[in-house]
Amino acid sequence: MTTSSAATANSPQGRPVLTVHIGFPKTGTSTLQHHLFRKHRQIEYLGKWGFPGGEKQAYRDIHVSRIVNHLVGQRSTAPDFELCHRIARERIWPGGEGGKILVLSKEGLANGHRDEMIRWANNLKTVFGQCRVLVMLRDPIRKLPSQYSQFLKQNNLSPRARWKKPHFLAFTEWVQRFRNREDLYRHLNQIDTLEVYSAAFGRESIRAFLFEEYQTNPADYIRGVCEFLGVDPAEGQALAAHRRENRGLGQSNVERLERITGSRWRSWWFQMSPLWVRSRMIGVYATSRGGDALQTEIPDDIREIIRETLRSECDRLRKEWKLPVDRYGYLGIRP
Repeated sequence: MTTSSAATANSPQGRPVLTVHIGFPKTGTSTLQHHLFRKHRQIEYLGKWGFPGGEKQAYRDIHVSRIVNHLVGQRSTAPDFELCHRIARERIWPGGEGGKILVLSKEGLANGHRDEMIRWANNLKTVFGQCRVLVMLRDPIRKLPSQYSQFLKQNNLSPRARWKKPHFLAFTEWVQRFRNREDLYRHLNQIDTLEVYSAAFGRESIRAFLFEEYQTNPADYIRGVCEFLGVDPAEGQALAAHRRENRGLGQSNVERLERITGSRWRSWWFQMSPLWVRSRMIGVYATSRGGDALQTEIPDDIREIIRETLRSECDRLRKEWKLPVDRYGYLGIRP
């Protein structure tokens, strides 16, 4: 973990500091959103929390949704800063009164092109001033099966998939995209995110964690997150240290989806069904805690392409950000 001092409740201007959580895909984002940020008594959580329990609103309220859309969403190329300043002043900063820590979580902030991320960071700074940023990283090779699972879920079980035909692509086909080094770098590089947000808010305001730290020692991981936020670590550990959310599709789920795609009748029924029926058709239920492990094999030549493309990034995470990537064998490389 990088070194950083605990959060301070207020900026030099006397207003609460916004902490922005940026989780790369499949880095425990849902667990932090649902169990730590949302439930900790010292956090004023603005969202996002991914519609748990059938909720329709992704953020705390419509005002947060509007400011997010203007600053880092569809309106970010031409935001209404007057509106955003008013929302921040009247609806967001008051939530940080009394010492509560304002937290906004949005996974997509790590998924843009570099110029997009620069725009988002500058927009946030224009309205909120100095922000603090929490970034979660993961070994690019090790997370490929999880990203594949997420790809299938987004294209079949997310709201955007409603009324669309089932979409199936075998892992062996899906992973071929990473033969293109430009595509590979855009999807798997993580150093650009750290650079962009540290340029906007300063290196001392950025804290990076490795998802592998959560897998091996969740209590220490959650304690580190809480210390950076400036909230009680004991409460955070009780809430989130041993919770897991949003586990991916298992092998049996993937095989069911493949059979559905191969059947004209099942494919039509799947397309016409609401999302909860789609989920049941492939064996995913609201009470599931993850299926059997995916059976995936990354071709050796693609592994080598990934290593060659991202090796310098891995070195920089170690040297510049003091992250223990060697301890966890990032890119399959051990000291």
